[in-house]
Amino acid sequence: MAIGFVVLASVVNGQGALHAVAVALPVHYWQNWTGLFDPAGASGMGLGAVVQVATVGVCTLACWVILHRRDPAA
Repeated sequence: MAIGFVVLASVVNGQGALHAVAVALPVHYWQNWTGLFDPAGASGMGLGAVVQVATVGVCTLACWVILHRRDPAA
């Protein structure tokens, strides 16, 4: 499932018409760390970190809700 998400998100990230959706995906900011080696600095790393934390939070919440609703006897 995770590999499918990464592949689909990478495809969406490559489409110019879907830029509004791509900026909400974590794969859009994966290469911003390379700006640390640029004299101008890494301008997009803060926003990328916020998107990563939000994605982890949403996935953790979804997992907690799914596992909390399961029947322990099943």
